Amino acid sequence: MKFIESHVVYKGKRVILEEATYLDKKNNKQVMEHVYVKPAVAILAITDQGNFVFIEERRTAINNQKILEMPAGLVEENESFKEAAIRELREETGYVTDNVEFLTSYYSSCGFTNEKLYIFLASNLREKVSRNLDDAEEINVKEIKKKDVFNMLKKGDICNVSSKVALMWYKLFKEEC
Repeated sequence: MKFIESHVVYKGKRVILEEATYLDKKNNKQVMEHVYVKPAVAILAITDQGNFVFIEERRTAINNQKILEMPAGLVEENESFKEAAIRELREETGYVTDNVEFLTSYYSSCGFTNEKLYIFLASNLREKVSRNLDDAEEINVKEIKKKDVFNMLKKGDICNVSSKVALMWYKLFKEEC
């Protein structure tokens, strides 16, 4: 499709909504909606005992439902993805580490958004006493045995895509057979 024009419909703290007009192969105008967001990181953290560190949090976008997921958050300006992963892990779980390894990245739904998540594996965790939660965050930290996490994944109890991608990536490429 050939780009014609675009304009911002909404600009918020976290997203920009744009309408863009294109000409398709038959020269018909097509209006597309695009959602632009900052990049984000998600952290698959594993303790020395082999447990995964997850968080449980209510998510307003899905009817305030509690969801089990990896620690995650937006990358701040002038911050590397690795620095963001270390910061988010510390802020949301209280765990600190310098041992953070990039695993993979993906677009969440490139048909309408540029949202891209960068997934890291964190190990050699040291517990920190205090967390630094945003006012809107009510997070419970959960350490879950590896075998239990993979059973939960198989049963569908882990339902957010970043956690699924990270766990499948870990199982395929990182876990020793």
